[in-house]
Amino acid sequence: GNYSFIVSGHFYGDGTNKSGYPANTLLANLDWINESDACMLICLGDLFMDIKNDAPKYKSSLFEELEIPLFNAVGNHDLSGDFYQINYGATYFKFQLGKDLHIILDTEMNGGDVKDEQLKMLNEVSTMCAKGDFDNVFVYAHRTIWKETYSELEGLFSDNTQSIASTNYKEEVLPVVKAIAVNANLYWFAGSLG
Repeated sequence: GNYSFIVSGHFYGDGTNKSGYPANTLLANLDWINESDACMLICLGDLFMDIKNDAPKYKSSLFEELEIPLFNAVGNHDLSGDFYQINYGATYFKFQLGKDLHIILDTEMNGGDVKDEQLKMLNEVSTMCAKGDFDNVFVYAHRTIWKETYSELEGLFSDNTQSIASTNYKEEVLPVVKAIAVNANLYWFAGSLG
């Protein structure tokens, strides 16, 4: 059946928020989020400003108050050693809702390259889509790893998290994305937009 979900990013707000709590705009809208028909909330990374110090305040102000599942495509502020993985789980995975597949990528891993197990996961999705398994595929990431592929985006997202060198998006990821899009609607969300 039909369902709705909410996608946002940078839950810590702006860089001047040193409170250790999520952004006031997020906390002020928790009732709206909980009362909405949304079945989940997706964060496009930078859920935390300083994960090790902010985790307790997030638990009491956000995690315990939120009544729908929260999924996070980790950003650079969400990672500190293996603290995130120990406390919140895997940094990349996929899950299915009806005929839709949702993919959470970790674009902080490997300098923004999607390779190894993550690229294998995308290739598996392409194979499943070729069999008609999914109508829609939603991909969530923090970095705009696709930005350098499109000249019309030159100058945009200048403050976002980018790789020192270009990523493998154009050579290795885009062909898989195009193959997926032959058999399913594909939507790619990124949250490091400066």
